[in-house]
Amino acid sequence: MRHITILFFCVLWGQTYCQNATPITNGANKILLLEEKAKSQQDLIIRLQDKTEANEKEFTKQLSENKNETSIKIEEYKKDTKDLLNLYVYFITGGALLLGFAVNFFGKSAIKKRVEELISETAQKHIESKIVETLNSKITNELIENAIKSKSEEEINKIIISIEQKGNYAIDQIKTKGDAVINSMLAAPPKVQIKFSNKKLNDAEIKQQNNVLRADEFFNLAFNTTDPRIQIELYKNVLEIEPDNFHALNNMAVSHNNLNETKISIELLNKAIQLNPKYFQAFANRAQAYNLQDNYSEALQDAESAISLEPKFEYAYAIKGNVLTKLGKYPEAEIALNKAVEMNPNSAEAFYNRAFFYEERKEFDKSQEDYEKSEKLGFANKAMLYNNMAVLFRRIKQFDRAIEFIEKAKSFNPTFPNIDGTLALIYADKNDDEKFYMNLKTALEKGCQVWNYLADPGFDKYRDEIRLKMLIEPYKKKYFA
Repeated sequence: MRHITILFFCVLWGQTYCQNATPITNGANKILLLEEKAKSQQDLIIRLQDKTEANEKEFTKQLSENKNETSIKIEEYKKDTKDLLNLYVYFITGGALLLGFAVNFFGKSAIKKRVEELISETAQKHIESKIVETLNSKITNELIENAIKSKSEEEINKIIISIEQKGNYAIDQIKTKGDAVINSMLAAPPKVQIKFSNKKLNDAEIKQQNNVLRADEFFNLAFNTTDPRIQIELYKNVLEIEPDNFHALNNMAVSHNNLNETKISIELLNKAIQLNPKYFQAFANRAQAYNLQDNYSEALQDAESAISLEPKFEYAYAIKGNVLTKLGKYPEAEIALNKAVEMNPNSAEAFYNRAFFYEERKEFDKSQEDYEKSEKLGFANKAMLYNNMAVLFRRIKQFDRAIEFIEKAKSFNPTFPNIDGTLALIYADKNDDEKFYMNLKTALEKGCQVWNYLADPGFDKYRDEIRLKMLIEPYKKKYFA
């Protein structure tokens, strides 16, 4: 706009000047003067146009630069915002982790105080997994280490009194069964009691007392835990401290029996019997391990050894009755099993084995009644119990209930091979050939000796099929190899 004003002023001035100029008499000179002025004005217009174009370019350039600068600043703001958000997330996450750590750390003391009570309740695995950790780092060590530092006899006596009051009392409180109900196949836990002499203890003596206390605590907790895997880990801790503790070897073997890990069980029981040749409980439990392997001659021999060592040991009679049932010697089996129940009416094992006897005799009502009693009394090997109950309901054609018990058995021990064998026979009864073969193969892969059960009516349809023989033979050859 400023350039246009100047141009207009110049044109006006030019016109005024021309009007006020002295007239030139010479027409040619006048024309030349006018042409020069016109040219001068034209040059001025051109310069103004160039300047205008230059200004426009400069403006465009500045605008472009401003846009780029603005874009850069926006990206910087975005980056700063993102970094800030990441920082917030970092601090929030860190705060959450710190909070979780604090809960875990400060919660340990509560776990320590309530650990025995928690064991007796629902046997939750995530609680029981904390027991070993808590024991290793908290129980006994904290108390005894204080005593080691001061070597004060008074301090030690206070600790022992505390352990007796808070330890044994808590353990006694969490027991949900009376002495008559406790599985007699297990060695009872030791009392956590240590007596000190009047002399001042040295470091080695305090360490020895510490180890005794730790071993007893591990034993007590293992005895009152219901999960076989947790029991095994706790008994391992006992054996690390006391390698010749044959009671721990016996009880650990029972846990392996309950997981159908009979080979490991027999190895542990062999060692226990070597340490104590008159250990009747170990003989009975080894009889059960052989029984689970279908090694009936060894099982019967160990059961008789246990009875000769302790004639009032009802569990040995229960195992003997179970073996005799499988051998088809029903009159002898009935005598042994009834004697076991009479000796201990609260023995879950006695009722379980008698239930199997009644099932084999096709007295299904009595069988169901005894299985249910065994369950209420706390039969430890839940997978085997529920598998047998599935077999019972299969035999009375209640297939849906049978499958329900199969699922319950799997929830306790999915690797127990007989479960899949039973399920295969259920589907055989339902004429579902594909599921029969599928589950039978799974049973064989897990180690079920299917060839020992071919007399079962469930195999009637398949017994002569080439497909069945081709399925079984490779596993049979591998087993006897």
